[in-house]
Amino acid sequence: MKLEDLQLFHLVVETQSFTLAADQAMIPVANVSRRIKALEKDLGAILIQRTTRQLRITTAGKAFYQKTRLLSNELDNAVQDLQGSQTQIQGLIRIQVLPDNNLLIPLLVEYQNQNPKVKFEIISSSRDLDLIEHGIDIAVRIGKQTDSTLICRRIGTIYRNVVASPTYLEKYGRPKSPQDLVNHNCLVFRMPNGNLDNQWQVNGQMVNVKGNFILSQTSQLIELVASGYGIGYIPMLEILNTTDHKRMVPLFSQQDNRQEDIWFVYLKSQLQSRLLTNFVDFLIEKTRDTVLK
Repeated sequence: MKLEDLQLFHLVVETQSFTLAADQAMIPVANVSRRIKALEKDLGAILIQRTTRQLRITTAGKAFYQKTRLLSNELDNAVQDLQGSQTQIQGLIRIQVLPDNNLLIPLLVEYQNQNPKVKFEIISSSRDLDLIEHGIDIAVRIGKQTDSTLICRRIGTIYRNVVASPTYLEKYGRPKSPQDLVNHNCLVFRMPNGNLDNQWQVNGQMVNVKGNFILSQTSQLIELVASGYGIGYIPMLEILNTTDHKRMVPLFSQQDNRQEDIWFVYLKSQLQSRLLTNFVDFLIEKTRDTVLK
């Protein structure tokens, strides 16, 4: 097995494309395909399943990537150490963020200004994407994390609040207690894991709600609530991030409302990456104990 073929395999996984890998390696696409096949032959295992339209990293390919990426990171670090501690950090970081949320952008700009040889690719998705399958280095996640293959670094807490517009309240009245929500049009959010967020914890009470809209984009939920179509249960992080926040008012005290932790997550195989470790330490320091009420 050649080291160059292993590095090319990493590149294919991280770009999710033979063509993009070929472009970055500055070799013909046919060479990429030939060398990946040679690597698979040496290993006696299929690492990547490809069709004319897409490729998919196999279970064996994911396991092999995680273990060998760690070794590759250690090799890169050793080379950089040999070249001297003054070597600038460089490379591409692919980061997944939540849609309609730009709170991290100023931090990415600040980090890039400090490290001009670092580049970012931002992937927006409301789903918890498979980091290997999508070639993602680090992702923002909300809520309880159970994947033992990931390093999870908590950066803060967000709170959800029950909100409505003055227009809606004028037309349908203001609920006097959390239980009154069952008589109102409550707009329901579909979580990244596919579950419906139709059990709202409000002032220590759990309320089952329903309404005439189910949405998977927070921006759509905010637009409908701000326009007076119903009541929403929305993270204050998202409300404060939109110009529509002045068109929504909280209905209850938020002190007992549901709170969720915010995490940065990345693969254990990235633990020894000098680039990613430096970037994560920067983010943790800048966002330490963030509380969005």
